[in-house]
Amino acid sequence: MILRLVTLNVLCDDTHSQRIQTPTRHRAIWSTLGTLTPHVIGLQEVSQQALGDLMTHPWAKAHTCSDTPHSKDLHPHGQVLLTTHPVTSSWSCRFGPHKRAVAFDLQLPHRVGALTVCVLHLTSSRKQPQYDRRAAQLSQLLGRLPARAVIMGDFNFDHSREANTLLDAGFTDLWPHLHPGDPGFTFDPTQNGLAALMSQTTRPKRYDRVFVRGKGLRPHKARLILNTPLPHPAGLLGPLFASDHFGICAEIEVTAP
Repeated sequence: MILRLVTLNVLCDDTHSQRIQTPTRHRAIWSTLGTLTPHVIGLQEVSQQALGDLMTHPWAKAHTCSDTPHSKDLHPHGQVLLTTHPVTSSWSCRFGPHKRAVAFDLQLPHRVGALTVCVLHLTSSRKQPQYDRRAAQLSQLLGRLPARAVIMGDFNFDHSREANTLLDAGFTDLWPHLHPGDPGFTFDPTQNGLAALMSQTTRPKRYDRVFVRGKGLRPHKARLILNTPLPHPAGLLGPLFASDHFGICAEIEVTAP
């Protein structure tokens, strides 16, 4: 079977609420997600209001969601996981007040077995370097994951030495595996005015990733989504994008281990 996954940081920032046009952006995101029909969706920076808006859509109501719109973990924002597959258990790994990993243990159809999928948002280095903190967060999560797992989200790193923590644990980074030589930037201040507003540099980075590990899991496809401007009049930040991050839609071929 093919398992389709989407990860996206939807951008929640009250400081620049008017400039970043959140209602318009989120409408475009929810519409795109409904069109893609993913089996698993991992979102970062989701507020209570944003999740409430999302769950009004009929396609979203067909998903099991890790949180409710009243969840304290979404104040001011947090991570959310949704899936169309049966969930045998749900758990989280808390890194701090607003950073955590959320996981579902899934039972997949066609006798291909169980799979754990996880969405995370690691600490950024916006104010100061956080290499050691991110390493500790990944170590904390890896200690709880089974042998067969998918991790996706906003890793807030763009250095191979940080990715090596996961590669050394047996994970495959889908984008370079499927697109060797393509940088796959998901945070690009040179193209996206929202990213320029949120960044202290102009250097594009690949913050958003999908990692997979385990028998019977084969990377199949991966592409960037919401990486072009919305059909909306340009504002002070130039053409409006759906978020400061581009999303990833990935497909994994899953067979019995």
